[in-house]
Amino acid sequence: MTASENAIRDLLATQLSLIEPGLKHVANNYHLRNPHGADGFVDILARDSTGAFVVIELKKASSTSRQAVHEIGKYVDLLGRDKGLRPEMIRAIIVSTDWHELLVPFSYYVHHSDFDLRGFQLVLEADGLTPRGTLEMRALKTATPRSLTVSQRRIDEIPKEDLTTTWDAVKARLHDLQINDFVGLHLSIDGTRMVVLVLGTILSEDSRQPMGEVLLRESGFDDEDIEKMSTEELVLLGIEYEGHPLNVCYPEKVSALINGHGWTINQVERFGVFDDADLFSEADILQACEGWSGGLSTQYFNGRARTTNVTQWAGFRGSISMVIADSPGWVGPARLWLDQLQGDAPHWDISTNVYDNHDFLQSLLHGYRDQRWFELVPQFSLAVEAHDGNAYGLWGYLRWDGTRVHIVDGLRAAYANIGEWSELRAYDGQSEANNRLLKAWHLTYELSEKRANQPRPEILSERHGELVKRLVEKGDEREDMMMAVAMVGFMEAHADQLDKLVAYLQHHVTIDPATATQMIFFNGHVDSDWY
Repeated sequence: MTASENAIRDLLATQLSLIEPGLKHVANNYHLRNPHGADGFVDILARDSTGAFVVIELKKASSTSRQAVHEIGKYVDLLGRDKGLRPEMIRAIIVSTDWHELLVPFSYYVHHSDFDLRGFQLVLEADGLTPRGTLEMRALKTATPRSLTVSQRRIDEIPKEDLTTTWDAVKARLHDLQINDFVGLHLSIDGTRMVVLVLGTILSEDSRQPMGEVLLRESGFDDEDIEKMSTEELVLLGIEYEGHPLNVCYPEKVSALINGHGWTINQVERFGVFDDADLFSEADILQACEGWSGGLSTQYFNGRARTTNVTQWAGFRGSISMVIADSPGWVGPARLWLDQLQGDAPHWDISTNVYDNHDFLQSLLHGYRDQRWFELVPQFSLAVEAHDGNAYGLWGYLRWDGTRVHIVDGLRAAYANIGEWSELRAYDGQSEANNRLLKAWHLTYELSEKRANQPRPEILSERHGELVKRLVEKGDEREDMMMAVAMVGFMEAHADQLDKLVAYLQHHVTIDPATATQMIFFNGHVDSDWY
């Protein structure tokens, strides 16, 4: 401490009630031994009205105030480590005349520390030494991440309106609403253009009132509808009802446009925080727009994490869980396996790619006898990239038990007809029916573990809350994971029936490549049953 800080400390120690009523002085410059580094000296050690010890750190200059949070953390830990105090018996207070360099790190510690931390601005008399009073400092609100969201809209090119003019008008309206974090994905195919608007997280709720008023003027909305909407969706609907030509879009549709229908990415236009290419690479932005990043799709996820990065690992697991929530046979074993991994794995990268559209008919329609089949069938791969060479991981797939089935009977067990399938798909409500279909076709979700030093994989299952492993027998199709994922046995055994089913689906389904929209045409009388 400087000479002036020592003088202020000694005077403040006699007036601790300026900081908090009930504080009792214990010692100035209290010594703490540190066998792992430099010893520490607490400016003022006090006790509060409950008997807890209070570390008071005093700073006067802006240059020294930067050290306050570091020293507080050190002294709180040493009181427990060197003096044996219980955590609940230790608090901390920072007192400083200057908070310019201190407020942000102080706020972080307030929200993330496991001890009580408060801060006060010290007001001095004209002599610059005598304490006159204090003002309590309020920590800044916890920082909220601003990531790209699932809230998207398409702006299509139409003959009577210029796409650039329309897009400029939408951008201007967003800026009017103080919404600055978003991305415009410019796509084209055969001379036709579109822009996909992807909103980032909207922190302020200021836009809710004007957009809510726009929707309330429409007969289909009420206060309850508006209250349930996220701010991002409310803004997009409001702008749409103001007359801007916004069309439905979502990450899976963007992925279908680019990867399934040949749309080319011409430009990624960035705004707000997303304009920093060092933090948001184009690859990261595209992955988010297509939904592959965590938490943006219920059908697929691609990501990497480490168990030691607790926040990252929790998000990683949450994203996997969101995709496989309706994939029985994967959920329990995956949860238990990941629990074990969390306790066992050192600082290794863990990567995953999981896909399940929860609609096996859709997979057959678009992937049967097609090179894309392997991309469209349910699959779960997870790799632990062990540095000792003993890599291992998970494989998830649909397992056929060998029972030959009548394909059309399974269809009837799941959907009354193609119309019911279409209706459930329209509301993303086909998962339960899809599981009935898989059960009728004797297909189940299964997970296997494969290790580099192990000749054959082990099948994973859950029994009474415990993870059970069973070695695959020699000669089993599951020795070759590619064969298992592709469901070769089931497909070959039912090839004639599947040919008939897929031909029936293709006859009734039309795809609009301009919008990646699937339309199912059927006659309620003629198509009251399957074929």
